[in-house]
Amino acid sequence: MPILRLQALYSLNFPKISRLLTHPARCNYPAQRALHIVIPGNGPSWPETHLTESYIHNPSQIPFLSTTLGRLIEYQARTIGDRVGFVVAFQNIRKTYAQFSQDASDLANGLVSLGLQPGDRIGIWGTNSYEWMVIFFAASKAGLILVNVNPAYKVPELEYCLNKVQMKAIIAAEGVGPLNYYDYFQKLHPEIHNSAPGNLQSTRLPHLKHIIMLTKTPEKFPGTYSYDAVVSMKRQDNVREVEKRTKLLQSDDAFNIQFTSGTTGTPKGASLSSFGIINAAYFCGHRLGAMTKTKAMVVPLPLFHIFGCVGNLLISCIFGMKCVLPSPRFEPEAVFKAIQDEECQSISAVPTMFRDLVNHPNLANYNLSSLNVALMGGAPCPPELLKALNEKLGIKQVAAGYGATEQSVATFFGILGDPAEISTTTTGYPLSHVEAKVIDVDGRIVPIGEKGELCTRSFGTMLGYWDEEDKTREIIGPDRWMKTGDLAKLTEKGYLKIVGRAKDMVVRGGENVYPVEIENVLLEHEHVLDVHIHGVPDDRLGEEICAWIRLHDHAEMIKARDELETALTEFVRKKLAKYKSPRYYIFYESPLDIPMTPSGKVKKFELTDMAKTRLGLGGKTTFQSS
Repeated sequence: MPILRLQALYSLNFPKISRLLTHPARCNYPAQRALHIVIPGNGPSWPETHLTESYIHNPSQIPFLSTTLGRLIEYQARTIGDRVGFVVAFQNIRKTYAQFSQDASDLANGLVSLGLQPGDRIGIWGTNSYEWMVIFFAASKAGLILVNVNPAYKVPELEYCLNKVQMKAIIAAEGVGPLNYYDYFQKLHPEIHNSAPGNLQSTRLPHLKHIIMLTKTPEKFPGTYSYDAVVSMKRQDNVREVEKRTKLLQSDDAFNIQFTSGTTGTPKGASLSSFGIINAAYFCGHRLGAMTKTKAMVVPLPLFHIFGCVGNLLISCIFGMKCVLPSPRFEPEAVFKAIQDEECQSISAVPTMFRDLVNHPNLANYNLSSLNVALMGGAPCPPELLKALNEKLGIKQVAAGYGATEQSVATFFGILGDPAEISTTTTGYPLSHVEAKVIDVDGRIVPIGEKGELCTRSFGTMLGYWDEEDKTREIIGPDRWMKTGDLAKLTEKGYLKIVGRAKDMVVRGGENVYPVEIENVLLEHEHVLDVHIHGVPDDRLGEEICAWIRLHDHAEMIKARDELETALTEFVRKKLAKYKSPRYYIFYESPLDIPMTPSGKVKKFELTDMAKTRLGLGGKTTFQSS
């Protein structure tokens, strides 16, 4: 059934709403809240759902938000303007909602002065910073389409991204780690140092006219503007133009382009609307108890990623929380200090980050007693990690979620209070207004509990891949059902279990083997810190199973390698069928040994090629992960 957009009931264009809808008999509105939002009271820990087939729709009486980021931040500035909402520890910055909104308006004014027109694409290229957050909202106020550029991109990736979306301007940091971004620009435009700022003429970058550097030493970057210089270009006669653009931008218009990780082929630019990302953040925030359980959120995730900018920054803004950036990139001790200093109640991260936090040698030096909620993306919370989060970080409630860039962040999220057997084996229950189904190869819905491809239909589904209609039609049908490419099962209560990526599946002697199932078992072993499973060629069986293992105490454990491999194999066979036990083990010491996409996904096809070389196996890689 089509999703109804109750926009007229929920517009932020007027100050009061005469009637708010919520779950019947569960109204429990707080005395103060940042928006005219609906805050449901505490409900049961899990829904009373009993499915017989793998289709679910989670209807809701909570209406949608119909607004844009520019109007959203202006509303917050008017209503809770004196509340501190943005803290960047490493830059020593603390800003109220009113100050932040003004900073976004000033930057939007400067961008208008550069001659950028509504609908022009502007990129942001850099690690987490206060300026990154300002740009996110300033682009909306100026009517521009913001393009998130991965900080790890090299020259070919940058060139592809700039030209694919015909980027008119880009705001860039000086670099990250050993990467010097200005050097990259020089390779693409050798005459940049002789060019006048704002008038770039490059054969390789024909659409790019403005490079704006996040720097305090602009003299080092000829041919570019500095961020501060653009802000200083604001003019009084542009104030009305910014106000006009803020009002004219529609919530259904394209606002944000985020490139998929692209473990195979070139990345695709997912075009997202304000309506999609704002409501994705809004309903995630509801599910996670935002406003009622959380006043401050620490954000170690990269903002360029959908989980960072929508699943953290935007949730914080909608619910009037304090968003705390501890460091430009993930640093465990910076996270600890931010939690301690700002008394953060919630933290969002991926499982690898959480493992680094709970195993950090200096953890005991910090007071983390304020923490009570952990949000985990990308996978269920393994039992051993759930226990460690509770015992070492004092976190009592953990919710795992499932989503993708193409879904504006998430379509499933756990319910706080779920029992451990649910939070450690599933990635949540559908968000409000979301439909989901699991289908077989013929497109038919499978019985409950059977494996198949997960499809979703929701308000957050992307508008499409930028300038790639054929690629869009491959995954989104005319009925707006989106094929995720993930193999999954639904429980009778409607919770999601991800089995693996369709292209990650190992076919061993005719048996389908799903890597995530083996990975979850090995993570329960006392010596295993992290694991990655994939297939390698085998003359007799077609494929065999290979496990890359990172140990808690590598130097000591590796001395008895043969015994360790035997113990790991026996451990797997006690819990899974014999054919699912790995044939090969490769032990590694550092996360840097594992090839990853810029957004942190394992490149399993590269891992397979690396394993074939190490193990002396022939044949070609039989699958690739996307």
